[in-house]
Order: sequence, then C-alpha cells, then structure tokens
Amino acid sequence: MELIQVQHLLDQISLIKSHYDRISELNGENFNIFQIIGLESSELAHSRFLAELLNPKGSHGQKDTFLKLFCEQVGNTKVETSNAIVKLESHIGAINNEHSEGGRIDILIHDGKSNSIIIENKIYAGDQKGQIDRYIDYARKTYKQSWQVVYLTLNGEEPSEWSSNQKASEEFKQNVSLVSYNTDIVNWLTKCQKECVNQHLLREALAQYLNTLTRLTQKSNIMLEEIKSILTKDTEKIKAFVSIGSAFAQMNEDKFAGIVTGKIQQQLKSEGIEHLFQYAEYLIELHCWQDSTNGFCIGYNPKQGSQGLGLANNPDLKPLREILMKQKLSGIKSNNNYLAWYKPLGIYSLKQIDAEKRVLYMLDEVELEKFISEIMIEVRENALRFKDEALKIE
Repeated sequence: MELIQVQHLLDQISLIKSHYDRISELNGENFNIFQIIGLESSELAHSRFLAELLNPKGSHGQKDTFLKLFCEQVGNTKVETSNAIVKLESHIGAINNEHSEGGRIDILIHDGKSNSIIIENKIYAGDQKGQIDRYIDYARKTYKQSWQVVYLTLNGEEPSEWSSNQKASEEFKQNVSLVSYNTDIVNWLTKCQKECVNQHLLREALAQYLNTLTRLTQKSNIMLEEIKSILTKDTEKIKAFVSIGSAFAQMNEDKFAGIVTGKIQQQLKSEGIEHLFQYAEYLIELHCWQDSTNGFCIGYNPKQGSQGLGLANNPDLKPLREILMKQKLSGIKSNNNYLAWYKPLGIYSLKQIDAEKRVLYMLDEVELEKFISEIMIEVRENALRFKDEALKIE
C-alpha cells in the first residue's frame, strides 16, 4: 500500500513539475546567460557581479542607489554610500603561520571615514582556517568608527568553528551578519529592479541573475506551495513523502562525493597512473579527493619512502612544479604537500552538481560511468602530458 502511495505522489509531483517547466520554457526562463557561460557556480563571478552593482561608480549608472538598498537589507546605517569605495578581492597581507592575520577579502566596502562592510562570499567553497577571525581582527584595527562582516551563503549558514572561534562573543554577535542569497540577496535585487524600470538591459540582467539564484537555492515558491497543498490534504501522502525523503537522504551530497572520488581513484589505480612515475628518489602519485576547504581536486603528491606529506617544496622538485603550473588547469594551486592540484572539468565542488543529476548518477550506473569517464579523459591527458615533460628533465 505504501509503495502505491509513493508512486502516486511521485506521479502527482512529476505532473506539477512538468507544468512549471513548461511555463519556464514559454517564458524563456530556461535561457540563462550565467548558466550558459558556466558562471552559475563560480564564486568569483558572483562576487564580481555583486561588487559591480554595489559600486556607486559602477557601469549600471545608478550611483549609490543599489548600495543604499543593500545597506538597508543588511542593517548597516553607518557607511556613507555616496563616498563609498568598493574593492574586489582586496588583499590584506600574507596569511601568517598561525592563520591569525592576512587573507583576501571577497568584497570590501568603505567610505573613507573608518566605516566599512566586509563581504565573505561562500557558495560552495569551504571555510578557511581562522578566516572570519582574521577579517574581524583586520576590521577592528583598520576601521575605528564602525565595521560589519557579512558572511554570505546560499541559506544564511554560520561560519564553522574552523573559520571562527569567536561566535559566542558580543563583538561577533554585534558585527557579523549572516546573510543569505535565498532571502536577503533576492529581496535586495528585487528592490534594485524597481529602481531601474526604464533601464531595460540593466533590469533584464538583474532578472537573469535572480533566475540564477532561484536555480542555486532551488527556490520556486509557487510550485512548492502547490506540492504542500497536496501533502496537507492526505496523511497517507505525508507518509509517502517521508518515505521518499528517507530514500533521497541516502543520496546526499557527501555520499555522492565519496562515490565519485572513490571511483576515480580506483580508475587511476587500474590504469597504472595512481603511481605516475619515479623522479630521482621521489614517487609522484596522483590523488583525487573532495574536502570542505578546497572542494573537488586532482592533486600530484611526491612521496619519498614512507613519507608522503610535506615534501612538495623541496628545491629538487621545483622543475616539476613549474611544469604543472604552466599547464592550463582550472583553479590550479599548490602547497607543501602537493606539487599542484586543480579542478577537473572546472568543477569546483561535487556539491555544485544539481540534485537531479546527482540522483540520476546514483541510481543509474551507466550514467555515473559516463560522468566518471568524462572526468578521466581530462585527468588522464593532463597526467600523461605532465609525465612526458617531467621525464625529459635531465
């Protein structure tokens, strides 16, 4: 009986979704420039767009109108918007060994009179060690009159303990604002749209961006309300919905990431490129992983005997790192453990794979293997090219 109810509920929800998909098609909402050019999940792209809107000297031509509305949305009454300067990726010094100073602020707004707003933009990237505490310390020392740290996430989440251990302090509570794309940014942009009714291109750009946020936050209130109305009319449908939810929970993002990275590492091993090549006394290994700090990564790790970490900065490995850093790899970085790591297919995080695709991959082994194969083509090509160039070094 329960399976019948589940099937019936799925059929009803499928009909509702098809109806709203058809409306989106007729309205042209499926054509989204941010998605088409691959910027939908790029945090830097979002920061650039927001910073341009917030800048009183921005190309939008609305002076400080948008910034005023933003300050109202986040409850800031101190920044003098007419004199405000907006900086993107503002460098505040090298990060020290204790992770207590330095970093790069996504968006910095200040008015030249010691009033500021620091925006840390988090869509899929994990927190960095001591990141929010570093920004708090910088703001406290630099902006004597007033400062505000805006922690911007999809749904208004708190920073992790890894990023801040001051969350219980009065200073944190008074000066750090948890702001969401889902509600705050959507509300702000909706107000901005009303201010540029006659600027058609600008208004449409805002509409496209709002549509992007709808996709990211999976927010479609009208459709959700219709689904809710079906559920509340029948307790059996509620039970079926709970069963569906339990099944869906077994296909969560972390489990999906574990499956994908595990299969890629297994593929690297079966193809004989997990242990890529020997360079002097170092074995160069290829690793695949996803973590909360760096996202989805393919990395080249040097190993010497039983030691597998902390070797990558050795001077005799510098030529290998130079080869890798010259390759055109998406999001390439390096540290003392890895000669370099990068983002295969430009996928910052496996969490950015939308829910429909994730479920399809987890239910259909053939579709999952196609996805893995697509990643492996790039990984294999880059690894073998690196190996060929590295072995030419005398």
